[in-house]
Amino acid sequence: MKPRLYMETTIPSLLVARPSKLLALARAQASTKRWWRTQARRFDLFASPVVVAEVSVGDSAFAARRMKLITRLTSLELCDEADRLAAAIMSLGMLPEKARTDAMHVALSAVYQMDILLTWNMRHINNRFFKPRMQHVCEAASLQLPRICTPSELLASMP
Repeated sequence: MKPRLYMETTIPSLLVARPSKLLALARAQASTKRWWRTQARRFDLFASPVVVAEVSVGDSAFAARRMKLITRLTSLELCDEADRLAAAIMSLGMLPEKARTDAMHVALSAVYQMDILLTWNMRHINNRFFKPRMQHVCEAASLQLPRICTPSELLASMP
């Protein structure tokens, strides 16, 4: 059985974006594309209506490319349990209201028992200060926080 991986919005965004001139972003794009080319098939890949909503905005040509990419993924359904978990994460006061969708990415990946949440969102999701607190909220709901990492981190850990 393949590991279950939830692909947060930053991943399809970087996969189809124009090459960046900013070094850090260009490296993130390169490792994301390398992971997609060489490792993605090792996972059962999932997204959600939250990802669909986020990738469908912006430049219409790039939005169409992002949408085409995520149609290959299994879509998780929104559910009350994820809503409650996202609300509990938000109640910690770590995330601003505008980051409610980030809490929902975490909640959906926990509720649906993903092994990995793949993201480049370092501010609200892959944040070393927030992860232990999000883990505590998940455990209080009898859930497990998935491993949250970037494609670079995942590539470094793959044989």
